[in-house]
Amino acid sequence: MTMDGDAIQATGAAHFRRGQLTFEALLAGAMALALLLIATAAIAKMHEAQNYAFERGIVAKEMDAIANYADEICILGDGNARAVPLAPVRLLLMVEGERMLVASSGDWQIKRAVICRARVEAGAPFSKEAFLWHEREGEEPVVVISSEQKFE
Repeated sequence: MTMDGDAIQATGAAHFRRGQLTFEALLAGAMALALLLIATAAIAKMHEAQNYAFERGIVAKEMDAIANYADEICILGDGNARAVPLAPVRLLLMVEGERMLVASSGDWQIKRAVICRARVEAGAPFSKEAFLWHEREGEEPVVVISSEQKFE
């Protein structure tokens, strides 16, 4: 059985069309995979930004509570103390000047002013509770903030 020129040409064209369809399907699959990878990267970045904003909001709320209780203890005077429960976010607390509390977690800081002098005694970052109490240094009241309970 011999094939004439037209039959051979038709068979070659059919094989070429099948190969072209396979290549187009492969290209479409590669494009879909690339779009999926781009979408996954965008979702991961959004998740990271959401966690950053959430943690920053929690630390701001905790700083508001600590500053408010420090002011309350300062106003009420000698013998006042308070244990402040904190959300499970690790934060470093320090004093800037004498009356500015600064909380930091990572590369950012949140500041809150207090009406009395403040002193932070923290052996470790705050993560569960902050303990605040009133002391006097000479005639001046001081609110002490610690990560360890030192009052009854």
